[in-house]
Amino acid sequence: QYFNVNTILDFAPLTEPQKVHLTKVYTTLAFSALVTFLSVVINGPWTILHPLFGVFLVLGSIFYIIFTKTSRNDSNYKRLVALFLFSLGLGITYRNYILQAFVFKPEIVTTALMGSIGIFGSFSLASLFMKTRMAMYLGALIFSLSNYIVMVNFANYFFRSRFVNNVTLILGLFLFVGYIAFDTQMVLREVKNGNEDYIYHAMMLYYDLFALFLELLIYLTAKAKSK
Repeated sequence: QYFNVNTILDFAPLTEPQKVHLTKVYTTLAFSALVTFLSVVINGPWTILHPLFGVFLVLGSIFYIIFTKTSRNDSNYKRLVALFLFSLGLGITYRNYILQAFVFKPEIVTTALMGSIGIFGSFSLASLFMKTRMAMYLGALIFSLSNYIVMVNFANYFFRSRFVNNVTLILGLFLFVGYIAFDTQMVLREVKNGNEDYIYHAMMLYYDLFALFLELLIYLTAKAKSK
């Protein structure tokens, strides 16, 4: 039960275990981002793979990490390999789209990259140091907004409205910003309750970061093409 008064009104600063855990999480997240970056910019053997293979690689890695428990033995190395494959899978899946955007207008990719990193860092830090755990309230809002975007996008598939598409893209940006704050708070709560699965937490936050980058890239590309 994530939504309870004790968590929402928790004014305590970060504990030492939380600080140690977050250091491991963000270090692992940086490793994941590096893997995805290299898989996009380097013409390795993975470039011959179909993007659908990347999707299956991402899904398989997610399920493996979720359904295997963290421990202090060598099983953690297997989960780190799964995280590596997860990051590689994201690169394989979206490599062509990112490179096409770069060829179309290189500054779009760099702006989306710097913007997503800046937004992620700002809201993640804000979530870490906020005096109250108000990010818990974001859960219901995120769920409602997600459903709204899915339904509107489904309806717009038939109407093909550019205005509606732009609105849903902007709402998507707000949605992923909300996920960053919410998931950061979830990590703090789980550590407080004894769950120190830094690999799963790194995967969760890295997906938030990558999704924000992708949403920003799509929005900037669409805006540039409309001019």
